[in-house]
This record gives sequence, structure tokens and C-alpha cells, in this order.
Amino acid sequence: MKNTNRFEAHELLGELPNVLRELWIEIPGDCHLNCGYCLAFENKNDFKFINHERIDVRDNLLSINDYLSVLEDFRDKFPLSTEEKSRGIKKLVAIPAAGEPFFSERMRNYAYAIIDFCEKNDMIITIFTTGDLINDDDIKSLKPLKNIRLIIKFNSFNELIQDKIVGRKKYTLARGRVVEKLIAEGFNDGRLGIVTSLIKQNINESEKILRYARENNLSFDMDLIISRGRGQDCHCQFDSKAELLGAVKNLGAIDEKEYGRHWLASPTYIGSKPCTRFSYHLYIQNNGNISPCIGATQIIYGNVKTKSLEEIWNSKLSLVVRNRMSNIKGECATCKNFGSSCFSCLSRSTINLPESLDKGYLQTVGCNIFGPIKH
Repeated sequence: MKNTNRFEAHELLGELPNVLRELWIEIPGDCHLNCGYCLAFENKNDFKFINHERIDVRDNLLSINDYLSVLEDFRDKFPLSTEEKSRGIKKLVAIPAAGEPFFSERMRNYAYAIIDFCEKNDMIITIFTTGDLINDDDIKSLKPLKNIRLIIKFNSFNELIQDKIVGRKKYTLARGRVVEKLIAEGFNDGRLGIVTSLIKQNINESEKILRYARENNLSFDMDLIISRGRGQDCHCQFDSKAELLGAVKNLGAIDEKEYGRHWLASPTYIGSKPCTRFSYHLYIQNNGNISPCIGATQIIYGNVKTKSLEEIWNSKLSLVVRNRMSNIKGECATCKNFGSSCFSCLSRSTINLPESLDKGYLQTVGCNIFGPIKH
């Protein structure tokens, strides 16, 4: 058995605390890449393109002060219990891949304001990033921070494949140089990871990507494509469930045999515990709307400009989502894996989501791992 690091990209997966412990916070959607499965690209009218780079031009975006106010609310209204503190649990904040945090001065100002707040208030701050724009000054600034987590896009080692996926030449080389620098500077002590979806374009490299993460003490964040934005029409999906499930099971066998890590197949994350974010998580869109998660942004609990986090967390729709264990219907409700290796997924396993939640239940159709999807 080789290296057995236990670094996780998502530190509360599998937990069911039923209390707010994690915020994912979108900052503006500015980005220099043009990924075929981009979740942020939902309405082209939201953006202006300059030299193939995307600038978010909406006039209703949250300000830095808005974000800090929300984070203060999160800090003050949802204290950790004595038992949680004894377990070393911290509150979690993440900036997801809805825009590139290191793309421009505007994006850096947003990102560093959130990073600084989290470091001062002992919260874990995870930055999902393309990685290639992280410079030496960033590395110098981030290196002393104990709560930073950098999760870098890593769909492929192959330059032709990776550059085509992101729509930018020489991206792969630039990203590789930055990852090597971060490892050399010691970020692979639990603060560095790689992220990709398992897609047709990288299935033949999936074993190599897994081993690269494990061998270099990197957290391994692999998921399955969600339908938000370009995800539904990206031509990344597998042609058959058998092909997908075979790849997932193969990765599981390698991880257990070579690295002593046992996990069950899931329609959400690969190589980690199943997603249980419905029990402790809110997703803040960059216009202030709050949703259950990154894959269900059509569901709006409220807006931080007009309601407190406490009001939103205890809203009617939030309570329906959080009570999933007792109000689920459809294929997932009768699946033998529900409640163990899977807790259903608002993005991948539901139908008529707004209508069913409004009626007080979650209508499911199964998933691409365990059961049939019937529409």
C-alpha cells in the first residue's frame, strides 16, 4: 500500500448536522477560459466578451461589503457547538468555479476580502480556480494562511485535450507550472487539491489523475457533470450507465488496493463520502439570491439584500430540502443505496423540482449510477 493521505476537498460530506455550517459564495462571473461545461454561462446577455475573455456586466451584483456582511451573519448567528469544536470542525466557505478568482484586479479584490475574513475568523476558505493565473505574489501571500484550500482545475494531463476543454491554448502548460510551484512551496499539506468531472474526454486518464493526487498529497475532487449552464449540452456525458459505473468501480478498486481508501459509488462525488450538503449548506449567487446548492440555482430561498441568513436557512423551501430523509418520493425513495452511499441529488436525480418542493416533497427519478431515470 502506498501513500494514505486523508486530505478531503469537501470536509463535511457524509455528515448530517442539520445546522448551517457551509457557504459557497459566487463572485462575479469574469473568466479567461471558455469551458464547454461551464456552469456559470447560463445567459449570454450577462456577459461582455473582450478578446475572448468574459466580463460579468450585470448591475445587480453583490459588493464586497455585502459579502462581508453575510459572512459576519454566518459567524455570529450559527456558532459551533462544544462537541464540534472538540472534533476540530470549522465553518466552511468556498468560492466556486462560477468565475476565476485570480483573473483580474476586480476578482482578486473580491477573493482576497473573503480570504482575509475567513483567516481572521478561523473558517476554512476553499478557492476553486483554473490555477494558471496564480502568480508568485499570490503564492507568497497565501503560503502563511492555515485555512486556505486551493482546488485547481485538472481535467487532463494531455495538452490537446485539456486546452480544447477550456478553449485556451497553452493553458495546460501554465497550470502545470503553477501546480509544481505550489507543491514545491509545501501547499500539499492539506491545502492543495485538483478538481475535475469524470467525462468522456478524460475517462482513459482517470486512473492517472487519481494516482497523481494520492501520490502528491493532493485532495482529489472528482464529480459527475451537473446540468446547470452548459453542462447539459456539453457532449461530455457517457453513452451508457455501464461505461460510467465501470469507470467509477475501477477507480474505487484502485483507491482501496493502492491507498487504503474505501468509498462507495455515488452519483455525486467520486473518491469521497456522498454529498449531504442539504443538511448544512447554502449557495449564494452573485446577485444575492440564495439556493440549496450549486446544482439547484433555480430554487430561490431568498436574497441576502432583504433577508438574514437565519431567516433564509429556516425558510419553507429550506426546511423541505433539509427534511429530505422523510419527504423524498420517486425512484430514490425506494433505492437501497439511499441513506448510505447516496442521499439523492437536486441536480442529477430530480424532476419538476420547483413544483415538488413547493408542495413539500422531493420528486426523484433515479441517477446514472444506481437506478433508472424516467422522464
